[in-house]
Amino acid sequence: MHEPGLGITEESSLTQRLRRVFYAPRDAFEPVAVDGGSWTDWLLPMTLLALIWSVSNWATLSIVADPELPRIQQELTQLDDETRATALQSLQMWREYGWFTTPFVNAFSELAAVGLILTGVIRFGLRAEVSLRQMLTVKSYAGVIAGLQWIVMVPLIRANASPDIALGLGALVPAVMEGTFFGHFLTSLNLFGLWQAWVIGIGVSVMTRVPQRRAVLTVVSLWLVWIAMGAMTHPVDPV
Repeated sequence: MHEPGLGITEESSLTQRLRRVFYAPRDAFEPVAVDGGSWTDWLLPMTLLALIWSVSNWATLSIVADPELPRIQQELTQLDDETRATALQSLQMWREYGWFTTPFVNAFSELAAVGLILTGVIRFGLRAEVSLRQMLTVKSYAGVIAGLQWIVMVPLIRANASPDIALGLGALVPAVMEGTFFGHFLTSLNLFGLWQAWVIGIGVSVMTRVPQRRAVLTVVSLWLVWIAMGAMTHPVDPV
């Protein structure tokens, strides 16, 4: 077990912290709360997540980016000729480059957005002092759970020959609700997302010394609002 003062290298320390996210998240965040962490604490885990995401895209590219996929065909039939041609061109570009570049853009964009939101909510909502770097680190550490999600998704997508894999309440959504706001909302409530929100809540508690229950409830509430906003911006199928 790691004890302070043993002179572990920065790299090995970070590796240990990321492992502890899965089974002892408080222990993963405590060293960062003590020494403030460094830029590697948020940059390296998020880079790792983006790489895992890219590899999973590559492994499932023939399925998720297949223009003959029924879901894609259904969406294309609702477009006019010009828009359909543009959509097919965008899909082709994603097949060639987007499977690699999109994960990096999305991963770091979400990291910045969540870090800023958490910093603001904690300072003005929980009345606690916290730095943006600490929140970037908390989000980045919790992001390794999303990496595990992508690893789990690859064999499921390949086995089912479909990208529509539900890892939570989405599996219970009836067909009639799939294109509705509630359908999109429930589909987004996956177990890995809840796990990540719980870990972020623990990280917030460690960094601010706010009671864990209050911190976790705050973060889970923010996660639900985030999902609701995503569901509202998702196209709703006509009834």
